[in-house]
Amino acid sequence: VDGVAAHLGLLWEEDGTEENILDEGYITFGATETIPFYATAGKMYLPFGNFESAFISDPLTLEMAEINESAALAGFGNEWVDVNAGGFNGSNDNTIENGFAALSFTLSETVVFGAYWISNILETDGFDDDSFVPVSAMNDVGGAGAFVNAQIGIVSLNAEYVTALEKIEGTGLTPNSYNIEVSMPIGETLSAGMKFEGSDDFFAAVGGDRFANWQTGFVVSCEFNEHVILSGEYLHADGLDNDESGDTATMQIALVF
Repeated sequence: VDGVAAHLGLLWEEDGTEENILDEGYITFGATETIPFYATAGKMYLPFGNFESAFISDPLTLEMAEINESAALAGFGNEWVDVNAGGFNGSNDNTIENGFAALSFTLSETVVFGAYWISNILETDGFDDDSFVPVSAMNDVGGAGAFVNAQIGIVSLNAEYVTALEKIEGTGLTPNSYNIEVSMPIGETLSAGMKFEGSDDFFAAVGGDRFANWQTGFVVSCEFNEHVILSGEYLHADGLDNDESGDTATMQIALVF
């Protein structure tokens, strides 16, 4: 109805979400053409990160910074600017003691950039305090990031950087990651993209697997019709555990309705 919108998102991933497929569930007040102010509450992906990508695999920035929690936020948005701030229920304390804020500008139809902040980056899905930091040394570690998405003719440019703002107590690590992509259509049905991304001090857990120090690759997509897209990507990674390298190839068939 006018001035009130509800969103329900379900997600099924094999061996990942069989027990609970509720991914998002929230309600928003405002955010209309006549009411630029808005308030949102529920379970949602927080606006900590943009993560725009032409690839099948998640960029390292998303691996590190994506966060889905119960939260409440308030903001203001129009065709030029969107600013919001709020609090969320941390997975470790089960109370709303964590905050976040995000700001983005739309300079034109072709350029969008923004920045964001969180009071404790260890609450993101990329970290698990119980394994990443010794329980006796847990501390809140602020995080921040910035992004730019631009369209230059037929070429799309996406760049993003996210980082912890201080060392994580008990580890000496200051995790950060970045992702740079260029993509463009080729004819009426094909599109292609290239990327360069990397990270420092980013592990799945202390003593666990290290994410790539740098990674590069390409993706090609073919749109058979308005509902079927076939994509394939290749990625080469360096600086994994024991400074090893690795290669991955991924294919995806997407149905779009």
